[in-house]
Amino acid sequence: RDTPYEAEALRLKGSCDLFSIESEIDSIDSSGSWEMNCAFKPLFLLKKIEEKKRPLLWVDADAIFLEKMPMLEVFSSPFAVRLYNCPDTHPSRVVSSVVYVTAERESIEILKQWALKCITLLKEESRSEVWDQDALRSVLFSQEFKGIWEVFPENFSVIEDHPDDALVKEPILKQTQASRRYKQWINHREKRFFTL
Repeated sequence: RDTPYEAEALRLKGSCDLFSIESEIDSIDSSGSWEMNCAFKPLFLLKKIEEKKRPLLWVDADAIFLEKMPMLEVFSSPFAVRLYNCPDTHPSRVVSSVVYVTAERESIEILKQWALKCITLLKEESRSEVWDQDALRSVLFSQEFKGIWEVFPENFSVIEDHPDDALVKEPILKQTQASRRYKQWINHREKRFFTL
């Protein structure tokens, strides 16, 4: 709320309407920093699953649909994300800008573990930056994790100007990397706000 992300959300809403994709976009207050706002994602998804009690597709506000999306029933697992072709230990291995979740126990457990990992990473003072996608990666690829999840086809979601996505044909969703434009602005604004 009250950030440039509102304009991004309006563009996302327009692309949903264009392709008759049911959408719900909620405006929330800042949690205090860009990192904390992103770390709120799994908690928000838990809240929405509790409300809707049906499969949902989270899409970051800086995305736009480029064509009609297939029905969510095409997914056979309770949870799905996009992976990049890099080692499982790499912070960019998991892409959390688009996340499919169901109301099943397995999916809810992943969301809870993801939320806890975000909180743990935010508490580590030695970390200069916390990515919610890295928290999710550490959950999905931990040796203790036994949950069921699947990987989106690469054309399901691409990131604008990402070299791995340059040759992807007919993407359904495109992320425009608003974090590159707004992260410092949000963190500077929040720092100013909290020091008054």
